[in-house]
Amino acid sequence: MKIKGNGAIWRVLILVWLVLVTLVPLVGQDRRGLEVILADAVGKDAVVGRQWAVFIAIDRYQEWRPLSNPVKDAREIRDILTQNYFLDEVKELYNRDATAANIRRLFAELRQKAGVHDSVFVFYAGHGYTDDMSKTGFWIPADAGQDIFAQANWLPNIQVRNMLAALPAKHVFLVSDACFSGDILDTNRGVVPQINSDYFKRAYSRVSRQVMTSGASENVPDTSEFAMRLKSTLRRAEGLCIDPEYLFSNVREVRSTQPLLGVIRGTEQQDGGSFLFFRRPVVQTQPGTRQPVPQWGEEVIETGSLTVSTVTAGTLEIRRGSEVIGSRSISAGARLPINNLAVGTYTVCISYSGGRTEEKTITVRKDRTATAIFDYHPPVAASTVTPRPATPQQTPASRPPARPVPDGFVRIQGGTFMMGSPASEAEQSSSEVQHQVTVSSFFMGKYEVTQKEYQAVMGTNPSDFKGDKLPVENVSWYDAVKYCNARSQQEGLTLAYTINGKTVTWNRNTSGYRLPTEAEWEYACRAGTTTPFYTGKNITTNQANYDGNKPYNGNAKGTYRRTTTPVGSFTANAWGLYDMHGNVWEWCWDWRGNYGSGSQMDPVGASSGMDRLRRGGGWRNSGQKLRSARRSYFTPSARSAALGFRLARPSL
Repeated sequence: MKIKGNGAIWRVLILVWLVLVTLVPLVGQDRRGLEVILADAVGKDAVVGRQWAVFIAIDRYQEWRPLSNPVKDAREIRDILTQNYFLDEVKELYNRDATAANIRRLFAELRQKAGVHDSVFVFYAGHGYTDDMSKTGFWIPADAGQDIFAQANWLPNIQVRNMLAALPAKHVFLVSDACFSGDILDTNRGVVPQINSDYFKRAYSRVSRQVMTSGASENVPDTSEFAMRLKSTLRRAEGLCIDPEYLFSNVREVRSTQPLLGVIRGTEQQDGGSFLFFRRPVVQTQPGTRQPVPQWGEEVIETGSLTVSTVTAGTLEIRRGSEVIGSRSISAGARLPINNLAVGTYTVCISYSGGRTEEKTITVRKDRTATAIFDYHPPVAASTVTPRPATPQQTPASRPPARPVPDGFVRIQGGTFMMGSPASEAEQSSSEVQHQVTVSSFFMGKYEVTQKEYQAVMGTNPSDFKGDKLPVENVSWYDAVKYCNARSQQEGLTLAYTINGKTVTWNRNTSGYRLPTEAEWEYACRAGTTTPFYTGKNITTNQANYDGNKPYNGNAKGTYRRTTTPVGSFTANAWGLYDMHGNVWEWCWDWRGNYGSGSQMDPVGASSGMDRLRRGGGWRNSGQKLRSARRSYFTPSARSAALGFRLARPSL
């Protein structure tokens, strides 16, 4: 039978049919991929809802002044999400299409189509406004008038909140990069959770309504540092899934505004619930390259990496079962990366001169870097140590005290130094204003508190990465001060802290363990140096444990270990302190606050606040965050796998 009519039309219809037939299996395959990720990340019983992403961005207005970057930022975030994360539906309104009516229509459509197990991400970038008289904030659509009394086609933040609250989706996450967005959210989001596998399962099982804004009730610059950090964080994220807390921890330190994270006011946010982005899996090929996972059903050789470091030279041998994978000499102080090892368990052995050998059993996991650290020191004859002369940057503040140095501590001789960083220091922050500080003598722990030490005192080990010599992590500031008191009590010392719930008072005339002040920490870290790091003008991953993919100030890339390393794995600074740069952030006593003006003597920070200071950077941070002057802060109840502490004690 012949089909009569326009042949071109039939050819187009047949082509469309073929395309649809081809795409259907791919869509199903993408859903199966998400189901696999969900099973790994949040449990096999989790229900897979549709993943929605909505982008509303406006550069060109009918009456308001034009902007430069909102649409560009929105499209770049869209591209990052579609390339790296699972998405089912993308909705977009840009410029003249982003009218007040169309924005309402879009939310009405979402209310009709989104299911009860779905997740909806909304990104808005454009003008915002707050009415001082009514204390109401607004989104400014493309067709909004400029009359501040008529407020024609303005979209009140309360209406945005209500439209988001009305969505049937289980998870909703709004990111608003606009002026005066702060009244959309309630910043009282509770205690920052401990991030582990149970957290993700709990978070996905409970309803969430979350908001992150680029600023509070303030103007936001057109060129958005917030958007740049957000894009960078989404692009570089690791793991199966990420949540708004992770994003916020990376964008909150913008210099121009005060980003906020909270829940949508007046909504059914369940305690512990959170939106999650699910990453498409990747396979590591050659160093520096990442490729999507092959089609389901294809054979995949899963690989990871291994880094071997040793204090003493010897012969390295790696075995898998009875098979020798490789053998070579390794020099003292070397850190040897071995890439593209098949996933599995290996025996790593170093033979030293004199017949001594050291073996470790290491498990290489997919797309992760395992670490084997050999710390054998050959016996040496006793020798006389020449005292280190005082450096020009250190002026003695008092004579050395007679009290003996406790085991595991060093005496930090008091002196005067320039705290903060000069304006000429690369990637420095405006909060690091240089000022002269004099610090009295004190004792400081050579190492970060280990898991073995914490377990012995507290009877528990909260750490994600387990090992007696690894630093304890996943400890809040409150956990740290409780440990100080408990250890002091065990050893018969007078307690440094009086703890009454969340109120902690420092009793300065005591002998017990305590956290260092921020000034003490930086003074001890610098050890007489004035460079960005105690290692000099730059730092490498052979000198500290941090994300080697993010070096400081144009330095060469290095190793990213994705884990903590045993304390003392790297060379100490000139005063005998280890890991002051990297491994885990270290809690300090001080509340967050600006530095005081003029010279100071033993400053202790602000008298109150919302966040406590932490210093030193961690294993998953960039080189910039390891600088001696780098300031960071966290809510004192927060816990993280890259956050620990070290001890101080008075020396008088």
